[in-house]
Formats: sequence, C-alpha cells, structure tokens
Amino acid sequence: MDWRDLFRMQHTHQDRYRELVLTGVSGDDVRVVPLPGQNSIAWLFWHVTRCEDVAVNVVLSRQGEVLAGGWQERMGIGRHDIGTGMTPDEVAKLSREIDFEALLAYRAAVVRRTRAVIDGLDDARLAETMTDEEIDDLHERGLFGEHAGWVGTFWAPKPREWFLWLPTGHCYQHMGEALTVRSLAKGPLDEAAPFRTRSGTAAR
Repeated sequence: MDWRDLFRMQHTHQDRYRELVLTGVSGDDVRVVPLPGQNSIAWLFWHVTRCEDVAVNVVLSRQGEVLAGGWQERMGIGRHDIGTGMTPDEVAKLSREIDFEALLAYRAAVVRRTRAVIDGLDDARLAETMTDEEIDDLHERGLFGEHAGWVGTFWAPKPREWFLWLPTGHCYQHMGEALTVRSLAKGPLDEAAPFRTRSGTAAR
C-alpha cells in the first residue's frame, strides 16, 4: 500500500460519517446551533469543504478552486473564506442562509476533484514548502477571514504533504463534532444507524 491507497481509503471512509450525521436529520436540523459558541451541521459541512477545496486545488495543485464554478451563487452565500475564526453571529447567519442541498452538491464536486487530483499528483511537489508569495496570495484572495490571519502563519512552514490532512484528518475531526451537534439537536442515533460492514452486519 502506498500513500495514495491510504489516502483513498481514509477519504472514502468519511462518506460513512456524512451519512451517519445526516441520519434522521431534516432541513431545519442542519441549521441548529444547539448551544452558544457551537457550530451547526451546515456550517461544519461548509467549513470542511472549503478547507479541502483550498488545500487540494490551490496548495497541492494549481487547478483553481471548485467554488469558482458558480457554487457561491448556487449556495446563496457571499463569502468565500475557509470559515476559520468566524464569530457566533456569522456562523448563525451562514447556517440560516446557505442552501444545504447545493452545499451537499458542492461537497460532492470537491470530493470528486480531490480524488482526481490525488491520482495525478506529482510526489516531488509534496516535498515542497509553501512559499511566502503563495501565502500572501491566499490572504489577498480573502481565503482567511477577519479573525483568521494567523492561519497563513501556521500554514507557511508546512510542506505540501501536510495539507493531505485537511481532506482527511481535519474532516474526521469536524464530522465527529457534527455527530455531537446532531445528537444534541435530534437525540441519540437509532439502533439501526451504526456503520455496516461489507457483510452487512452492524459494526460495534
């Protein structure tokens, strides 16, 4: 197994988490912020997708963001940053206004692009470190919000291979958060909801 096989396995497995988070959830449920300072399911899906789009299509490759294909208009939101540092009011506003079905379609498009990019990614590029010019460009394009200027400083010394974590580990981290938010909004998952193995039996 090489790193691409491991990446594909991890990246594909997150589809199960998405299904679990959305089990029994309505259109209104995804917008709920259960407690002050928490995030909604809608915001969490948007945030991980924006981070993946930027990491894969700007940092790892030079294809340009999937978002640029009219997705802001389809989702009905004006902002295009990655969401880090948003205030509770900003989180609540995005959660209310975003077209969640369009968001899921945007996420699916980003996932497809990620898997295509990984298949053709040059290993030598992964060893390169982000340049100051590239970080400046991310700032100038408004990908870091008003309270997220520190992200560029955090990203600056990283080799590109580190950014493989954003479509995988970072996503798992926030999908775990989304499961917690789902439980607070809807209660415990039904017994029928646990993951299924390939044999069709419930995994415990």
